[in-house]
Amino acid sequence: MTVTPNEIETMRDAVDKATGNVLTYGLGLGYYAYMVSEKDNVDNVTVVELNPNVIDLFKRYILPQFAHGDKISIIQADAFQYAKENMATGNYDIVFTDLWHDVSDGMDMYVKMKSFEKNCPNAQFLYWIEQSIQCYL
Repeated sequence: MTVTPNEIETMRDAVDKATGNVLTYGLGLGYYAYMVSEKDNVDNVTVVELNPNVIDLFKRYILPQFAHGDKISIIQADAFQYAKENMATGNYDIVFTDLWHDVSDGMDMYVKMKSFEKNCPNAQFLYWIEQSIQCYL
């Protein structure tokens, strides 16, 4: 979990494209959730995060600092289980996945998450460092 210039730059496109009902897999320090919650054309942001310690840290210390924190809801769940069982019921416009640290640990998760896109056919799916991952596939 970092917010570095590289993280900021590599999320720029996913932030720019966010609109309506946004779902994101992976909370980290909440940079993506914060940036999209600031947009007028984003109605709500649902974050799926597995780690209860990350959720607690975020809710206790970070979320209260967000001007539009009321747009953000957090679901403690495994991302792949949620994608399989619940994603279709959310009527999401954008689904952004940021579960990996880099290309080396992201390829398998990327491929697995791509298989769930059919569950939410009206959503646009975006993936952190997708172009880099695709270079190795």
